[in-house]
This record gives sequence, C-alpha cells and structure tokens, in this order.
Amino acid sequence: MKGYSTVIALKATGTSSLAEIARYQDFGAAHVFDCIDFGLPATYPSHRSEFGDIFANALEFCLSLPAAALVVECGGDLFGAGVPEFLACLKAPRSNFKIILATADTLGALGAKHALAEIGLAINLIAGPCTDTPILRERTEELCSIPAINLFRGPDQRTQSNLSGVAVSE
Repeated sequence: MKGYSTVIALKATGTSSLAEIARYQDFGAAHVFDCIDFGLPATYPSHRSEFGDIFANALEFCLSLPAAALVVECGGDLFGAGVPEFLACLKAPRSNFKIILATADTLGALGAKHALAEIGLAINLIAGPCTDTPILRERTEELCSIPAINLFRGPDQRTQSNLSGVAVSE
C-alpha cells in the first residue's frame, strides 16, 4: 500500500486461516501462501520430522518468486507449532533477514531474545502491546537492548534509538 514493488507473504506456521491470507492481500501483498499450500493444514503437533523438508521447500519456492520483500509470519508460540523448525530452515537460504518480534510484554520479549540467541538468531525490532505506551516501549527497549516501535501509533511514538537496517516505513 506504500508503493513498494511486489511483496510476498507466507504464514509459515500455526493453523491455516483464510482471514489472515485476505488481510495480507488487503494490505497489498501480491502473493500470499500459508502452510496448507505446502501440504500442511496446520503445523501442530510440533516437532514432526517432515517439517524441515516442507519448510525448506516453502521457503525455496517463495524466495524464487520475483519480489522486493518476503514477509514471513510464524505462529504465536515461539516453542511450538513448528516455529523452531521453521526458524532453523530460515537461516540456510538467507543471511540478511530481519526479525520483528511482536509480543505482549517485556518478559515475553526477553524470553524470545534468549531463545532465539540459543539458535543463533537476533531480534532486530520489537513491536506489539509491549510498546502501547511510551513508558512500556522505552522499558522494553532498555531491558532488551533492542529497538522498539509501536507500529499502530506511528512514527510520532518512534524511539530515538538507531533503527538503521530495519525496514520500517514511516
């Protein structure tokens, strides 16, 4: 909607949802896929052996399409729904991706930071309800040492931290 060229969206983990696909299309995604497009109606139960191949194929397909960006949504549970398996696959084809964490509170952000660091990934930006007020956003940013922004309230509540290298449009 902001004039960027082709954007592809992939809801990689969780439960398939037509409403979520439609939301990405409403916001301008040229192509939208979810796990059902790659043979999984859901990525539950977690830790299934076939996840690695399916996720690798889904990523390879999405990355083969001409696009300015690929937006990937993982399920709401960092430790389930195939999210750990997907994140492991994500590291292989691209080294320059950005992770934007949407979380309810600072404790969730700290836990996600730790869990992702254990598999060699770093969060680039924090969003979500933990940024709903300037005080919450500043506390989250300070405790996590990661830039935080409230994506719904807009740039007037943007943190003064250095957000270079993070693709956030104002």
